[in-house]
Amino acid sequence: CDMLLAVEAQLSGTPASHAVADCYRAQLDPEQRAAVEAYASAGSPMAAHLSAVLGPFRDLMSGPLAEPTFGAQESLKMFLTYQDADLADEDESPWFREFPDDLTLEVALETYLLLSTLNTNK
Repeated sequence: CDMLLAVEAQLSGTPASHAVADCYRAQLDPEQRAAVEAYASAGSPMAAHLSAVLGPFRDLMSGPLAEPTFGAQESLKMFLTYQDADLADEDESPWFREFPDDLTLEVALETYLLLSTLNTNK
């Protein structure tokens, strides 16, 4: 919960986490957390592009994921590409292909908060 408060304190406007439906608030398991951390770690292709993911991610959570409309087991990566088509474009965002494929909407909030924390710690 401390991480949540720290990240929200740094976000402007209404924190996206206030809007996320409960079914998208599951905890990352240790393997998922490690995959996200490796994906966004310093020196990774993604590290320099975290803000390009965080904007669409925040919009996803405060919009489509505000209500439990979608199955919690749907692909988070797929929904991010729906939110921002540039993420799906290999030429525009080649680094996004490394986003962990096994993450689902169920862990959307914690994934967002972890990426936000990693972005502020660089």
